[in-house]
Amino acid sequence: MKLWKKFIDNEPLLTMLFLISYMVCFMALYSWNGSIIFLISLFYYALPILFFGFPFLSLLLLSSKKKKVYFGYFSSLTAILYLVRIATSYPVEIGFAGSISVKKLPITHTVAIVCSIVFFLLMATLLFMSKQRKFNQV
Repeated sequence: MKLWKKFIDNEPLLTMLFLISYMVCFMALYSWNGSIIFLISLFYYALPILFFGFPFLSLLLLSSKKKKVYFGYFSSLTAILYLVRIATSYPVEIGFAGSISVKKLPITHTVAIVCSIVFFLLMATLLFMSKQRKFNQV
């Protein structure tokens, strides 16, 4: 129990792990459908980029204001939508839904995407808990 409290109270370590998970999750999601999302965004006034980038507003977790931390945490929870999409459409495909050039993602790549999203959500939750403890002490 003491080790857990030391880990939660070590905000610099949690911040570093959160940033690492942030970058790994962004790279995994971009390797999945990133180029297609950017291509579609050219024609639909950048709306798909907003959906793709909303989980990455979780950088607001690093601020010291309570409202920004809450908004950052709830925006990080939108990464769950990617997990739902992977779970409902297995095997995961790259490409447009009706196009000819749709290919399936290898199982190792799918597992890497799932692991990176879960690690990102875990680090966001731990950093949020750490910030909550700090806010409650003040």
